[in-house]
Amino acid sequence: MRTVTAWALICSMTLSPAAFADQGQVKTEKLTLKNVELGKSGTVRGKLLDRAGKPIAGKTLKIHTPKSVEEVKSAKDGSFTISSRTGGNCAILVDDKAYACRLWANGTAPPKALTTIGIVHQKGAIVRGQDEGDEAGLLDSISGAQLIGLGVLAGAIAAIIIASDSDEDGS
Repeated sequence: MRTVTAWALICSMTLSPAAFADQGQVKTEKLTLKNVELGKSGTVRGKLLDRAGKPIAGKTLKIHTPKSVEEVKSAKDGSFTISSRTGGNCAILVDDKAYACRLWANGTAPPKALTTIGIVHQKGAIVRGQDEGDEAGLLDSISGAQLIGLGVLAGAIAAIIIASDSDEDGS
């Protein structure tokens, strides 16, 4: 019995939950920059909407262009304006989310470039088509591999308890 208990302890020490962690299996979306042509005055208009298509008013947008960083607030109708004379990659930060586009100087954009920007913004992530709200339980954030690791750990603890009870019997 002690040999089995010893092996159970060795396995529980070496096969920790960290060994089952999802390493390198993070799925990322390929980032596709939308081409947007600036107007003759070096600006482009955009609109900030919620997922129902309604405008989001008064939201602060932090706009990073190649030459500057500016903050603007969306108007009552959700509209905002970006200014950039040179074009280049542009990041628009709203709350904790970033949206990207490639700005082109007027007359230099590819034929299918956009002339306005529409951002559909929402709070929280969508997981399996459901909103991830504040109601998430403890096990909602644990992966399957981590659950297996916790199961192995629980089994090791049970083996230790059984072994200590067996030692008190004198066997």
